[in-house]
Amino acid sequence: MKIFPAKKKLIFKKDIGDNEVILSEIGINVAERAEVKVLALFDTGATHSAITTDLVNKLKPARIGAATVIYGGTECETQEYYININFNGILIRNTIVSEMPESPLDGIDFIIGMSVIKLGDFRIRKGQARFYLPRHNTKLYYKN
Repeated sequence: MKIFPAKKKLIFKKDIGDNEVILSEIGINVAERAEVKVLALFDTGATHSAITTDLVNKLKPARIGAATVIYGGTECETQEYYININFNGILIRNTIVSEMPESPLDGIDFIIGMSVIKLGDFRIRKGQARFYLPRHNTKLYYKN
């Protein structure tokens, strides 16, 4: 089941099973090729951002090296890539992402980890989630 936000909501909350998660639809591209829209999960517990193997196969980014990561409590070897992320017209270039073998939740192809979140201001307060990129003067938000 694919879950996408209404056109006006750039960040939204969704209950998936026992999990309440914060999601956003973002664009991803490699080397200025055509952009692919994906559903991304904000994960403040992830030190780095990650991309599914299916999306790696679709985008074919250049591999920049190997990494050891902890995924779902298990240490594993994976590959790292450079990609560009588009948050509602704001492009974050050459973001290093790790490949994750499978999606953590159905329909999620990208994990927005602290490597990206730290570039802005991510807040959850009184039922609202906000991600603000101050250098770019762009705000994405979810409001009940």
